[in-house]
Amino acid sequence: MTNTNINKWISDNVPEMTGKQVLVTGANSGLGFELSKIFASKGAELTMACRNMTKCEEALREIKDIYPVSDVKTAALDLADLSSVQSFTDSFSKKYKSLDILCNNAGVMAIPEMRTKDGFEMQFGTNHLGHFALTLGLLPLLNAANSARIVNTSSMAARMGEIDFENLNAEKKYDKWKAYGQSKLANLLFTFELLRKLQKSDSEITVYSSHPGYSATNLTKRGPELEGASLKGKFMHIADSLVATKATLGALPTIYAATSEKAIPGEFYGPRLLGFWGLPAENKIPGKGIDSVTATKLWDISETFTDMRFSKK
Repeated sequence: MTNTNINKWISDNVPEMTGKQVLVTGANSGLGFELSKIFASKGAELTMACRNMTKCEEALREIKDIYPVSDVKTAALDLADLSSVQSFTDSFSKKYKSLDILCNNAGVMAIPEMRTKDGFEMQFGTNHLGHFALTLGLLPLLNAANSARIVNTSSMAARMGEIDFENLNAEKKYDKWKAYGQSKLANLLFTFELLRKLQKSDSEITVYSSHPGYSATNLTKRGPELEGASLKGKFMHIADSLVATKATLGALPTIYAATSEKAIPGEFYGPRLLGFWGLPAENKIPGKGIDSVTATKLWDISETFTDMRFSKK
């Protein structure tokens, strides 16, 4: 698919968003940057939340070069540090009265064993716990909006994931791909349980999950870089160039979930063709991603780990 066709899909399917308040995490590169460009092009009041503010400001300047009158701002957010999440939500809540769309996009993939500032395994702590705390902290603003949406970026790796309650933080052993799969399955379970709680409390907020298929982003490069494995990094670069879709296309399932009137709450949106390539479509959710017993247990543990609680309003 050419960029012209992608742009036509965006123009034909993404509504104008003037007056809509949007927050994208991990917005300075990859899918987050592509999401940010699309939201900016449609007139949204966008906040790009990033860990690396130098790169975030560079991304902002690039967007401003393309869309000079866009209303785009940057903000510091390190999802691997719960105090940073708290500082962000406090600051954001003082600045804005409502939030229409929250895209929980940021993440790390298949990295060497590392810990968050709070001592959690880095992939579980960043991909799940950081977004869990952020979302719960922003629920009052989301409830204040008219039919706000939350989109959690998961992955096809969720299908191979297992929630290992005996080893959530890899104290016993660490396998980078198992840890990644666990964190991405946690994203699906979070979507499932959060939507259930919101519906039970009669909230108008809706929740969706999405994934980009096999998309060429910085995620595939970061693991080899941290390992110092230059040969592996070169191999991933070649594989990305030969097989992966562009990040622009990979961002479309999230855009669809965040904006389409046809998007169904609780569904998992990804590329149409085998979940790897193509325009957005409903993808099958693995049964373990909607297991109520596991979802409830994970939620309770996540509340304990983050010291955050679900509030109806």
